[in-house]
Amino acid sequence: MALNRQLRTLFCTTTLLKVILALTVVVLSSLASLTFASETNKKQDLYQILGVSRTATTREIKQAYRRKALDTHPDKNKDLPPEDAAEAFRQVVHAFEILSDDASRKLYDRTGSADLTQQAQQRQQAQWTNQGTQWTFRWSSGSWHHQQRPKLKDRFDVKEAQSRILHIVSLEQLETVIVNEDDETLERNLVICFCPVPLEKHVMDEMVYPWPFAAMSLQGIWWEDLLQTTMVRFHRSNDLTKFFGIPPGDQMDEPIFIFGKRGNKFDDPETWSRRLQTRNREVFDPWMWRQLQVEIEFVNEHDHPVEVFWINDRRGTAKMTIPPGHSQTHTTMLAHEWWVRDARTDARPDSPGRYNLLDTTILKKWKIVSDKKYRYKIPLRKCFDLSGHCAYWQLTKQCEQNPNFMAEVCPLSCNLCESDYRQDDDEEEEGTTQQPKETNQSSDNQEEQANSDKDEL
Repeated sequence: MALNRQLRTLFCTTTLLKVILALTVVVLSSLASLTFASETNKKQDLYQILGVSRTATTREIKQAYRRKALDTHPDKNKDLPPEDAAEAFRQVVHAFEILSDDASRKLYDRTGSADLTQQAQQRQQAQWTNQGTQWTFRWSSGSWHHQQRPKLKDRFDVKEAQSRILHIVSLEQLETVIVNEDDETLERNLVICFCPVPLEKHVMDEMVYPWPFAAMSLQGIWWEDLLQTTMVRFHRSNDLTKFFGIPPGDQMDEPIFIFGKRGNKFDDPETWSRRLQTRNREVFDPWMWRQLQVEIEFVNEHDHPVEVFWINDRRGTAKMTIPPGHSQTHTTMLAHEWWVRDARTDARPDSPGRYNLLDTTILKKWKIVSDKKYRYKIPLRKCFDLSGHCAYWQLTKQCEQNPNFMAEVCPLSCNLCESDYRQDDDEEEEGTTQQPKETNQSSDNQEEQANSDKDEL
């Protein structure tokens, strides 16, 4: 009995030592990575990262940041691993955060180390506390197991979106980032997250702010051209919280989000009236989409009825059919995409199906990148396919074997006409339009896609 107790004690002690050793390795590895990143930041010149001189003006720094933001996007650096391309952009963001704030820039110029700024220290601490791996231990026959449970916050597209956040530390810096110096209006739409430090982990890990409203959209639209996502981290109050009427951090149990619309005056209190206080991502996302709503009008100048499709990722949802000479208005959102095809496409009784949307069948397509009301003219087209299956038929030599049918249905794929699609013919007319012959109002909703009939591209 005594021998058995000693063996059990020895076994438990050995197992516990294994657990402690494993945890020690993880901690030391993380510390080594953090130290390496810190040393790397100290050695990098922020002016060189942005490609500007040390005497550069704030305007020059802003322009350089936008150029570098595009140059370092992972889609433009496909020869690099995605993580390396994302890290390159994070360096650009960090450099801009420091150099766009006068106080942080002076401190950097004096010390030569970006890590000495409070902002950099806070971001490094956030990176340390927000590690994605969760460690769980379960005892079974004296062994322990490590399990990694994937979460939304660990996805690459979420991390990339979060790397686009600009961390704002002063009112002066915010004006530098977003205000047009010529007329004192907002250059782009802006969302600010006022986040007390104790709530930051929840905002980043559970709300995954600002995803999906940063980096590249599903439709290949660069969000930063439309919307700047920012965050203000604070404990009690500062000039930013006072300007926007935000209560002290120790009195908040939920972050506050404020949206400013492009073209509005920075100093106008009405500009900042759109605000939301929540810690729930299911509440924040629909609110953000509502802020990005824009009314558009499709005008059919084609000689047949047309079908208009809302494109989300690689799937299309039919939203409306417009007769020739008529128009229809619709409430959509920024970063959405629309394709239009002739309503006769694959409408023959012997058609294999109407589910293919191809470039050869499309009369016109647009990506919504303007937040003003515009008319989108659907032009009269003569050379296009009337089936989404023409590409397959062309590959199987149907142009030669069934020339009459293919001439009627697939003239473009069979090279029987010259394409009259012109991307630069996009006409987006701002302001009041002529009274249409028939106008129907319809509205778009992010959630309705799950319950709609979809056509696959």
